[in-house]
Amino acid sequence: MLVRHGTWQSLGHLTPTRPSDRQAAASNHPLYGEIAAGPPVIPRVVGSHVSADTTSMPHRRLRRASVWYFCRMRPALPGAPIDEVVAGFVFDRAIGPDAVESGIYLGERAASFSRHEIHEPVIEVENASMVLPFPAPTRTWLVSSDNHWLVQLQHDRFHANWRRLTSTHYPGFAPEGGIMDFALREFAQLQDFCRHRRDGAAPQHARVDVTKIDLLLQGTHWHTMEDAYTMLPAMKSAQSLLSAGGSEISLQTQEVVEDVTLTISVAAARLRAEPDRSLFRVEFRAVQTATGGLRDQLLHMNNLLNEAFWRLIPDAETRFK
Repeated sequence: MLVRHGTWQSLGHLTPTRPSDRQAAASNHPLYGEIAAGPPVIPRVVGSHVSADTTSMPHRRLRRASVWYFCRMRPALPGAPIDEVVAGFVFDRAIGPDAVESGIYLGERAASFSRHEIHEPVIEVENASMVLPFPAPTRTWLVSSDNHWLVQLQHDRFHANWRRLTSTHYPGFAPEGGIMDFALREFAQLQDFCRHRRDGAAPQHARVDVTKIDLLLQGTHWHTMEDAYTMLPAMKSAQSLLSAGGSEISLQTQEVVEDVTLTISVAAARLRAEPDRSLFRVEFRAVQTATGGLRDQLLHMNNLLNEAFWRLIPDAETRFK
């Protein structure tokens, strides 16, 4: 997913372990976790364990209601490995700001964003996203003064990012003042801007995309490879298929859950500043066609990503406490 929004570029301190990954990493895009650091409790979706009584309400409605009941039972994880979160919307019509209008918009939003960056656009090719290596309609980043928050503006899409960088505080996805609030607030402001320049027309969301990136660092979240395999049982299973010891493993799974396309990618990488220190980069991505209420849809997609996190790392509660 980072390949789509370019946030991998912002990490700077990471480098892939295989030469074949370098080109992809240069435009790759990161994130994960409602496993928050700080006061908010972390929702964990446990809908698959709910016994549904469909005599009183439709199964899906009961499942979601049960999910929220059980979510509040999960404690926050102060040591959660969340590194970046992105919430994005593809427009129903390509009437977003062009490069010049993005500059005007930055001028109007100077109190929130202190600088901008110009990046290659994201395009759709056969239901996949890629970054063009040649000039085309631009994608403009508006970046906050602390570099933790940014929005990405393009004529046909919008993305809002939170990046950890040097911060120790994760604002959470759903709590007030968290990433969802930031994304919805910024999208509404962009819509207002477009209405004034498009005779009342404003882009609406046609597709919703939520991505979370975790960085599992050696020496912080795991120590030996055996410990890493305990943390990530799926990697242990994949390792058993290899005939050569020391071979690197990259995993990707994709499934459709309640009309949401859920993709999980796990790959080995290293810190540029500490090339001898290994890590696993884990990307959780949920994509869904617009279903109506944007806030409810974002909450539901976030819950699915959280559920995927707990499936991937069964001992998260003790490992990241």
